[in-house]
Amino acid sequence: MSRRHAHSTVLDFDPASPAPLRLAVTPFDGSHPGVRQPPHSHRFFEIIYIESGHGTHRTGDVEAAAEPGDVFAVSPGTTHDPSGLATVQGYVLLFSARALDPRFTDADFAFTDDATTATGAFRFLRTGAHSGMPLRVPAEERGLWRARLQSIADELTRRAPGYEELTRAELRILLLHGARLAAPPDHLAADGAAPCAAPCPGPTSIDHGRDQHGRRKRRTR
Repeated sequence: MSRRHAHSTVLDFDPASPAPLRLAVTPFDGSHPGVRQPPHSHRFFEIIYIESGHGTHRTGDVEAAAEPGDVFAVSPGTTHDPSGLATVQGYVLLFSARALDPRFTDADFAFTDDATTATGAFRFLRTGAHSGMPLRVPAEERGLWRARLQSIADELTRRAPGYEELTRAELRILLLHGARLAAPPDHLAADGAAPCAAPCPGPTSIDHGRDQHGRRKRRTR
């Protein structure tokens, strides 16, 4: 039987105590409220970065193994279940599109499939972009991810003059690093042409039975 939840909880920032810029970063471990939530969706983007430990994360009916260096990107309206992450440590980043750029809405990033727009660099945030599978941060870059996430958290706590601009810049840099993780290794064609706007045909096509690291996806029934 499928484990879909037709009436999953929809979470949003607390309107009585809004997060600055609709942006929040918190450490993630077994005590985090997210691991005690039933399957749910959000009205914002969520990125879960795994620093240590092993577990599982489910997006819809796809269950993926979670390992150090993994990044799970969850777009607004996508039902996910992080309860299998109770034994991992890392960070959770919550943000709206306006935290990145006040000109855009969440729909611009979650549903627009136009690589020529200003949102094109963040296409990895689109709904269903990774079929529920994580991106992988190389070991030599994980210290930088931790430092940038902690820097955003510290700025949001201190709220020193100029923190809004600084956190927007930090968020943009972090997401651009995420976009690099999502790009195929051979992102330029042999003739130096620009990347394909859609998944390229032929030998570089993705095997949707496995993630980019060769790990087989598991669908729960």
